[in-house]
Amino acid sequence: MGGLNGGRRSRHELHLVAVDYGSSSGRVVLGSWDGGRLAMREVHRFHHRPLEHAGRLVWDAAALAEGLRDGIGAVQAAARRHGGRCVCAAISTWGVDYGWVEPTGRLVGQLSCHRDPGVARGAALLDRLIGAQRMFELTGAAPSPITTAAQIAANPPPVAARLMLLPDLFAHLLTGQFGASQAIASTSGLTRPGGALWHPELVEAVGIDPERLPPISPELTAVGELDPNLPACHGLEPLTVVRAGTHDTAAATHAALLAGAANTMVASCGSWSVLSVPADKPVLGEAALRAGLTNEARVDGGIRVTRNLTGLWMIQQTQRQLEREHTNADLGELLAQAAAVPAGRALIDVDDPVYATVGDLPAAIRAAARRDHHTELDTPGAVVRVILESLAHAYLEVATNLEHVTGRTVDTIRLIGGGAHNHLLCQLVADITRRPVQAGPAEATSLGNLLAQLAAIDQVTAAEAHEIALATSRPRAYLPCAV
Repeated sequence: MGGLNGGRRSRHELHLVAVDYGSSSGRVVLGSWDGGRLAMREVHRFHHRPLEHAGRLVWDAAALAEGLRDGIGAVQAAARRHGGRCVCAAISTWGVDYGWVEPTGRLVGQLSCHRDPGVARGAALLDRLIGAQRMFELTGAAPSPITTAAQIAANPPPVAARLMLLPDLFAHLLTGQFGASQAIASTSGLTRPGGALWHPELVEAVGIDPERLPPISPELTAVGELDPNLPACHGLEPLTVVRAGTHDTAAATHAALLAGAANTMVASCGSWSVLSVPADKPVLGEAALRAGLTNEARVDGGIRVTRNLTGLWMIQQTQRQLEREHTNADLGELLAQAAAVPAGRALIDVDDPVYATVGDLPAAIRAAARRDHHTELDTPGAVVRVILESLAHAYLEVATNLEHVTGRTVDTIRLIGGGAHNHLLCQLVADITRRPVQAGPAEATSLGNLLAQLAAIDQVTAAEAHEIALATSRPRAYLPCAV
């Protein structure tokens, strides 16, 4: 983008804001760069949940906007205490969800939530209209009930409103600019492979007026300056909003690839497990479609050949059900119980949509264990053990498929995100895949976001970003146990 500093490196410490929206909480991080070292500090965290509205599950737009404003304000205050100010900010969110915005900037209706059970009818409609194989050829995106395309097919767009994917919508709240970012657009199922251009056939199929679509811009470009006249900017100091990994998994994978070795599969394990290897161009064809692979944009403009699986959402839902039952839901206790459970009691298909929805997940897992394995899961720890073993077996299958379809060897698995803290999951992945696991950083999205911001404002070279990523990551190693 030519650099906010005109391509010249700053001689002073720079402060950056990384906003990382997760599907259950958001975190806002202060990044401080002194020309040789990147320091990161979480300054603000907020929690949120989807809401029931008019028979649909939607995101709480007010809570998400409040978390954005309060978080940026808190980071700017922290930077002032360090004797500086924040020069730029970037926003990363989960994929596929969106809102409709009037030309005046007002949000129309609610923010979509991919966990709404009603989205399945949209996927069925697209399958009838276009067919799974044709959709994959057109978009490079694996057919899925949660894509933006499927959600819009299930919930037709309002008249005279513009489509905005989540990170672009939040950037709009700060800048007033309408736009779309390539990394997040590549998750939508509405673009050509790689996410650089909207695909007219898919846009027409879901009933969007092409005039209501914003132009797509690559990552590492500027969105615009904070507009002090906008409500979300009241009390905030000036800064520039940039695109630096608008899709949280793209940002996290950016950090992992910078720090990782060749022939590594990156496994971003949060609410979703997103497993990927880098590629120079989209991988299409029947074998990729059968393997459930999808092509998404990297921060640097390349492709991530990716497989999406339900991830630690299953643990989160188990904890919420235990809380409803007034049972101990402490994660440390659950993992200790799970570690003591014998291996191999049961496995579930983590791809089954039942495990991606809101509800009594432990009951669903116990029922599957009785039905398919004739075993009773008599403790919460046994349920957690099944979830983690099932995830590890799914990782093995994905690694095998990625090797077959891309021709790349997967020698190592780099596990990032919240799952990097889960020692039992890391060891099970190593044992079951028979590959060493490098775990960390857990804060990969924020690290990738900040590294991309530094690249966007011409403060680091690719080689320097590699050194920063190595110094900041400090992963833990897990080796497969001897058979």
